[in-house]
Amino acid sequence: MRSLIPLFAAVPLLAAVAAGQQTPSLPPDQVEGAAWLKVFQVRSGSPEPVLLSEAEVNALLGSAQLTAFLTEQAGLTEVRVRLFPAEVQLSGLVDAERLRAVLGPLAPPPGTPPQPVDLAVEVRGAGGSGEVTILRGAVAGVELPPRVIAEAVLGGLVGVSESGLERVRGPILEGEPFPLPRGLAGIELRAGEVLLLPAPP
Repeated sequence: MRSLIPLFAAVPLLAAVAAGQQTPSLPPDQVEGAAWLKVFQVRSGSPEPVLLSEAEVNALLGSAQLTAFLTEQAGLTEVRVRLFPAEVQLSGLVDAERLRAVLGPLAPPPGTPPQPVDLAVEVRGAGGSGEVTILRGAVAGVELPPRVIAEAVLGGLVGVSESGLERVRGPILEGEPFPLPRGLAGIELRAGEVLLLPAPP
């Protein structure tokens, strides 16, 4: 669950994805455009904390860059988050094929369309490292053990290197500390927003 971090931490991942990209021109969607500029502000070494609203985080998750990443790496589509102190609640759709390896005979039959997934994830980030723990999760309304959810949904998410998205350390592991992207010292989740804390110069 190491790379999932950025994702469910909502911001670390955003900053990580931005690592391999050039500063974008402002997209037509003003919320998404403003949010990307804030992410690049952190990546460029700004000493000031950056505040992202829940709407901005969701705009980023709906961007072409992150939609493609989440679909390919985790089988997730239509991802939306709600932000609370220390917790991210995530909903979306998961490719039913992702469930087959971990659910065996209990998995949906071949050809089943994507299934609704809901997760509650505890996120901590300070001192340049982060940690993510799945608190609870359900697929198609059926509550599953956090470990099963991690294997099915998060198993495709991998560590992020400084040069961009690369498979550098294997799947993210629940509760295992991981380094935050360069330029980010910590994250602070609040009700409806997340504060990105810059690393000292």
